[in-house]
Amino acid sequence: MNHGDILDFAIDEATNQLVHIGQVRKGLQCNCRCPTCGRRLIARTGVRYRHHFSHLPDELRLEPCSGGPETGLHLAAKQIIARWRYVDLPPLIVTEKAKNQFGVECEATLSIPAERMHVVEAILPDETPWTDDWIPDVVLRAANREVRIEVKVTNGVSGSKQAKVQRDGFPHWSTTYPL
Repeated sequence: MNHGDILDFAIDEATNQLVHIGQVRKGLQCNCRCPTCGRRLIARTGVRYRHHFSHLPDELRLEPCSGGPETGLHLAAKQIIARWRYVDLPPLIVTEKAKNQFGVECEATLSIPAERMHVVEAILPDETPWTDDWIPDVVLRAANREVRIEVKVTNGVSGSKQAKVQRDGFPHWSTTYPL
């Protein structure tokens, strides 16, 4: 068994939705495709190995797919977050230092208290039209606030994307949530 080809999630061909290995029929009857390369998958649900999807061996010999496991987990995390009805935002304290017009060092602190934000709308920008020049993984909206979420499976937010987030004035929290 190629451990790099063990996928827990796949795209259902009929619904075009992400499905877990526990939700499908075994073998090719699963009618699933890889979230990364789009090729057909087989659902392996026997007793010898843990249940998983894998690419058809002949297709992998022609051209390997390396992103399937991470992409599937990334998609699953985004869909789970999009179903949240609330999110607990931690406090944010920002301190800026500058010199005033007289050359005196000044300090200003902005504090946003912790808050339970009740989600009224969740958006997956990859699946809907998005006009900003940077695309978050998930957007959660409340009546008076919007939180843009980046999901890190392996790779974090790129430097260019982080610069755009800071440019647009979005507060930044780094929080780990178990899925």
